[in-house]
Amino acid sequence: MPPGTEALFLAPLAVRLLPGVGPRAEQRLRRAGVGTIGELAALADPDLKALLPGSVGSMLRDRARGVDSRDLDLAGEQVSVSAEDTFARDVSDRGQLHEEVKRLAELVSERLRSSGLSGRTVTAKLRYGDFSIRTRSTTLVAAVDEADVIGTVACSLLDRGLRDRPGALRLVGVGVSALSSYRQLTFEES
Repeated sequence: MPPGTEALFLAPLAVRLLPGVGPRAEQRLRRAGVGTIGELAALADPDLKALLPGSVGSMLRDRARGVDSRDLDLAGEQVSVSAEDTFARDVSDRGQLHEEVKRLAELVSERLRSSGLSGRTVTAKLRYGDFSIRTRSTTLVAAVDEADVIGTVACSLLDRGLRDRPGALRLVGVGVSALSSYRQLTFEES
């Protein structure tokens, strides 16, 4: 929303939707005829203090007006990078499953590299025709971001999962976690 329009956006919303308004505060406000965030924003100081004593009332009124001095944290820490695909029909052909896992490993590798990340734990996800899900993971000594390494490890995990529970798969997935901003070093001959 454009800056300066926050209060207008919030005004028609139910007061209970405002962070910090719990069940008891909502009851007090509703008894006083305050049902929307806009009505809370419009309260004069004496009315506000009578309904919500202390600094909580002022803080809630500020929020209702679109004013919040807390820092905005848009950067959530990414904990994994994954890709998965559902088949139109259950697949039991091991070669086809390996090809799909390698394709997914390529996608995961691209996402890791574009984010400047690598990870130590590789996971394969297997969903069977009955919609039960099995995952197999392994943690590597060094962080990786290369598709061929991720694909090889994920194929091995897929095989291990199918040994534990044979059957056709409806979905396969590949993920990498235990992330860091460390990039895997690769060496090429000159």
